[in-house]
Amino acid sequence: MKNKTLNFIVIFLFLSIVVVAIYYFSKNNNITSIKIRDNAVTISINENKKLIIDVKGDIEKTKLIWESDNEKIASVNNEGVITGNEIGSTTIRVHTGDNKVSDICSVNVIKKNIESIALNKNNVELGIGELIQLQATIMPSELSN
Repeated sequence: MKNKTLNFIVIFLFLSIVVVAIYYFSKNNNITSIKIRDNAVTISINENKKLIIDVKGDIEKTKLIWESDNEKIASVNNEGVITGNEIGSTTIRVHTGDNKVSDICSVNVIKKNIESIALNKNNVELGIGELIQLQATIMPSELSN
């Protein structure tokens, strides 16, 4: 009789845990769709861009997971902010913890281009044999090297 009671208690506890887990996971994923607004983005090395998503369902109860296929090229944080790390292409994916709902965005990381070059003088008049040294400022400044 003692073993039957103990077996009943163990089975009851096990079934209770299963029921609670099923309830939790069924309530934990109330998202029916995720859509990243940009299908593809191009960013420069060291540039950041936040990917905006449209979600159908209760996002407050569901954890979203962001992943990069190649962190060396572009990484992504838990908020969907991507960072260009080196030249190349990769894919960023957002999904629910159970992988039932997801979307992707292609990311192309490029070398940042020079936007402008400004000289320290606008007009210079030189006579024959005269020299002047001009100073150039390159924008963005991180490309000055």
